[in-house]
Amino acid sequence: MTSDQAGAFWPFVAGPGLPQTGAQMGADTMSGTAFYADPIGWVLRDDIPVTNANVITMGKPGTGKSATTKAFALRMTDFGYRILILGDPKDEYEPLCRFFGVDPIALGPGMPARVNPLAFGPSATAGTG
Repeated sequence: MTSDQAGAFWPFVAGPGLPQTGAQMGADTMSGTAFYADPIGWVLRDDIPVTNANVITMGKPGTGKSATTKAFALRMTDFGYRILILGDPKDEYEPLCRFFGVDPIALGPGMPARVNPLAFGPSATAGTG
């Protein structure tokens, strides 16, 4: 192989990482520098080619997915972000909610809380006097 093909087969040269905005989450293994995460901030900046702020955490059981997610959520609150946990099947996010002074809403058979997607909620009476 010639040297002009080597870059495609062995990409050992790390390009510049994302800017250092948001929560410091660890180390970039390619460059050895700190890795920061701010998905929504990346989308809002025109100089960063990110168009979607969705984040997914995947891995084998016991590799730290939940710990990383909780650390990320906790650290992003320092930047004004609010957290919404839509499901907590293992009750591991409840202590994080209570840390912020929030009582989690527990849904399930026999529980008092209900969700009615057809209800207008508190906005139905807003402005009426």
